Amino acid sequence: MVGEHGVMTTREQNSPSIHRATGRTSAFAAVRDSYRERRSVRALHQRVERELSTYTTQADIQELDAMLERSGTDVSVYTQMIERIRLRAA
Repeated sequence: MVGEHGVMTTREQNSPSIHRATGRTSAFAAVRDSYRERRSVRALHQRVERELSTYTTQADIQELDAMLERSGTDVSVYTQMIERIRLRAA
């Protein structure tokens, strides 16, 4: 896959067939994708903690607890974060 002037274009360098051919590049891509995913999750957790940090009074914390109970979702991911918020509010 060589461009018209005998040089690989960026699109050709990034093509899936090139990545499969090298093996190392695909391993690098997997590590890069994993890093992006972890970074995205960390940013989400930071944003949620910032938003939840506005719950500062006991009434706020009770409201937060009620919302979590009503949500019906698994909140175990946020347990430590919620405990930190409770400690700050105490």
